Amino acid sequence: MNKATRLMTMGLCVIACTLSFAQEHLKPELKEFFQQTGGENWIKKWDFEKPVTEFHGLTFRQGELIALELPSNNVSGAFPEVLTNFTSLEVLNLKGNELFGVLPDKLDKLDKLEVLDLSFNRLEGELPASLTKIKELKELRLYMNRFSGRLPQEIGELKNLRSLVLFNNGFEGSIPESICDIASLEELILASNRFSGHLPQEIGKLANLKKLSVFDNYLGGSLPSSLFELSVLEELAIGQNYFNTEVPDEMIRLKNLKVLVIDEMRLIEKRTSVTRVPGQY
Repeated sequence: MNKATRLMTMGLCVIACTLSFAQEHLKPELKEFFQQTGGENWIKKWDFEKPVTEFHGLTFRQGELIALELPSNNVSGAFPEVLTNFTSLEVLNLKGNELFGVLPDKLDKLDKLEVLDLSFNRLEGELPASLTKIKELKELRLYMNRFSGRLPQEIGELKNLRSLVLFNNGFEGSIPESICDIASLEELILASNRFSGHLPQEIGKLANLKKLSVFDNYLGGSLPSSLFELSVLEELAIGQNYFNTEVPDEMIRLKNLKVLVIDEMRLIEKRTSVTRVPGQY
């Protein structure tokens, strides 16, 4: 083995050892998370005698933890604040577990997060304003929980958001006008909450929106004319509200519309035979 090869081999060993140390350095905090969420009762448990790279649901890149995904794994207990220490996370998926309590105010420490899915838990309280400071967020899925209160007006600062799914909670008050500033939004599902007031007048600014559901709320007034400028909209659910207008002729301008849910449980299908159960909105 020549000198150059030896140096290269040594360099690779140093890199490998450095990455390994960085990964194993997370073990105490991962153990804290495990203990706080009833890890002994998880369906797929972690064995702390093994390297963290072998832990179920963890993904590493260049020594950094970038994804923690434990859906439907019997993860239970109050939402653990220790999660906010994993600042390299890009994906956090704890869907379908038994988490309860409120979200911590320090969520903005996860400033690299792109996907946050906490749906199908028992989380409650208002959304912390810190959540709206995670500028990289693309998917926010909090449906089937017990959240309440108003949505933060700052939610419009999530400029990269593509999917906002909040159905089956207890959110109330008006839908923030700032939502209309999220030009990247493709999916906006706010069904089965307690939203009141009107649909935002500038909702037509959401030029990329494909799915819009405000089904089963307390919204009223007239449908804003800009709604019919959503040229790529495929699904629209507005039933079980208090809108004071018939379906306007402008609805025909929604050329890509495949599903329209209006007047409680009435379903009108266009162009395709796609069906939807309103409770899914």
